[in-house]
Amino acid sequence: MDCRSQGRTLSCRAMKRLLLLLFLLTIRYLTQAQTSARILSRHSTDSLFTPALQQQLEISYPIFRAYQYTDRGGTSYLLLMEKSETHGRDTTVTNLAAICIQQEQGGFKTLWKMKDLLEPEEASIWFWSKYIQLQDLNGDGYIDPYVVYGSRSREEEGEYHRLKILLYNNGGKTAIRAVTGTLDDERSLQYDKSFSALPAAMQVYFKRLLQRISKETDYILAN
Repeated sequence: MDCRSQGRTLSCRAMKRLLLLLFLLTIRYLTQAQTSARILSRHSTDSLFTPALQQQLEISYPIFRAYQYTDRGGTSYLLLMEKSETHGRDTTVTNLAAICIQQEQGGFKTLWKMKDLLEPEEASIWFWSKYIQLQDLNGDGYIDPYVVYGSRSREEEGEYHRLKILLYNNGGKTAIRAVTGTLDDERSLQYDKSFSALPAAMQVYFKRLLQRISKETDYILAN
């Protein structure tokens, strides 16, 4: 590129910056286009995760929902499990579990797993699957899986209690923990220290997600 002419509208330096920006945007677009995610049907879930495979993966609770996603790392699955108890006509979820596995030649590799259960002051606990969307949050070509779940209080009938968001990124876990209540001093909101080290796009996403959950469910967050 000949930049010696003084009559150009754009300087050579500005032109180079523009070309670099276009190149980076093209790379980001191509990278993001390689990611995809979908919820598996019950038939597909049962066909793929047979009782034998579930035993191999040490899955002990019924699979509530299965996600399949593809990114630069290959094809992976996020499985959500819920264990429930039935008393008369009432069914209560008492235990939660999730496992993220990556498909490899000849089998699967476990990337991470989590478990939680009812606390004494809680009446029920469940995955808030409406707010789980598998996507590349920071444009690096990898899906950033996370789970959202919450509980209801036993003492305050029908009122929410805990809310937790768990994000798994680059081999690490970051948690956002909230507790709500009728009074201000009953509420709390805590971010793991690792949250501040996340890419800015991720931090913005999860803060907005918290506000969305609060607005749509009337879950009162601590100030």
